[in-house]
Amino acid sequence: MTDVSSPAPDEVTPPAKAAEATQPAKQQPGMPAKKAARAVGRSKPRKAVPVPKTARGAADVTPLAEKAVAVAPGTPEIPAARTPASPAPVRRIRVVLARDGAALHVVEYGASDAAVTVVLAHGWTLTHGAWTAPARALAEDPGASVRVVTYDQRGHGRSSSGLARPFSVDQLAEDLVDILDATAPTGPVVLGGHSMGGMTIMALAAAHPELFGERVAGVLLVGTSGGDLVPQAPPFPLRDRLRGRAGMRFFAFGERRPSAFARGRRLLPGPQTKAHLRAVRRGLFGPGADEAAVRSCAWMIYNTSAEAVCGYFPALAAHDQSGQLAALSSVPVRIVVGDLDKLTPVGHSKRLAAELAHAELTVETGCGHMVLTERPASVTTPLRDLCRAAVGGPPVQARAT
Repeated sequence: MTDVSSPAPDEVTPPAKAAEATQPAKQQPGMPAKKAARAVGRSKPRKAVPVPKTARGAADVTPLAEKAVAVAPGTPEIPAARTPASPAPVRRIRVVLARDGAALHVVEYGASDAAVTVVLAHGWTLTHGAWTAPARALAEDPGASVRVVTYDQRGHGRSSSGLARPFSVDQLAEDLVDILDATAPTGPVVLGGHSMGGMTIMALAAAHPELFGERVAGVLLVGTSGGDLVPQAPPFPLRDRLRGRAGMRFFAFGERRPSAFARGRRLLPGPQTKAHLRAVRRGLFGPGADEAAVRSCAWMIYNTSAEAVCGYFPALAAHDQSGQLAALSSVPVRIVVGDLDKLTPVGHSKRLAAELAHAELTVETGCGHMVLTERPASVTTPLRDLCRAAVGGPPVQARAT
C-alpha cells in the first residue's frame, strides 16, 4: 500500500487558480528595473496541479494498485455547508472490475475491519464525490465502527463505460453485486442510493432478493423513483407527456451524435459563470443551498461525458420496479426527499413509501434534488440509524419530518 500526500483525484485545483500558478514573478516595489527584468527572466513558472480526466475508457482509471490517500486539510469538499471542520479519515482508492471489463473507481473510508459496511451509489451525471460529506461523517464517528464504500457508476467520474450497451439500470445493479463481492464479502451491509443510485438498489432487490436480509441489513433511498420518471403515455397530462417525448428525442440525438452534443455543450456558459450556477441552483437545489455545494455539483455534471449524459436517459425512462420490491420488506428502509425536488418530485417517494409500508419517509423542507449535499445530516442520520440496527444497537432518535 502506498501513501500519497497529494490531494485526492476529486479535489483538483480550479482552472483560475491553476492559471495564476503559472504566472512569472512580478517586480517588487523599490526594485531597480534592470534587476527586476533579470529576476523575471530567471523565474520559472510553477507547475499547475493537473485536472484529472473524466471517464472515457479504462485508461482514465486509477491503477489497480490500492493506495491510501490522506485528504489535505482545508481542501474543499462537496459537503456540509457551515459545519465545523474535522480531521479527514484516511481513505483507500481501488478499482473493481465488472464482469464485462468496466473498471469501477472505488473510494473507501474507515477501518477495513469495521463492524458494518455502508455502500453508497450516486445519481445520473454525478460521481462518488456527491457522498463525500456523509461518508466522512460516518467513518470518523468515534462512537461507531463503520466503513464506507463509495464508487463511480460506470461511465461516470473515473470509471470506464465497459462493453455492455445500451446502458441500463439492471446493468448498474450487476455492477453493485461486483462492488459488494469485492469490498464487503462478509459482514452486514447498509446500502444508500441517490436518484439513479436508488434505482440501482431497487433493481438489485428485484434481481437478487436473496441478498436482502442475508447480507444487506438496511437501505436508504434518497430523491429517487420506482418508475414513471419520464411520462410518455396516458394517464399522465398531455403537457407532461409532450415534455417527456421531447426529452427522449433530445437525448436520442445526443446518443447518436455525441460529438455534436459535446460541441453544443461547450458553446454554453460553463460552471465558472454565474449564469450556469444559477441554472444548476434553480434546477437541483433549494434557494438556501451553500454556494460550494452548488458549484461542486455543477462541475460534476459538466465533466460527465456526452455518452453517459445521453445514454443513461433512456435507461432512466425505462426504469420501472413497481410491484417488484418485495425483497426490501425484509430490511429497514428509510426514504428521504426534498420538498422542492424537480427531477424526482415528492410524489415518487410517497409512492415508494406506500408500496413499502414499513419504510420511514422524511421530506426535507426547502431542499431540492441534491438534498444529500444541500443538507448532509438528512442522509447521515438515517444511515447511522440503519448501521446501529444492523449490528443490533439502539436506534438513533428519529428526526422531525
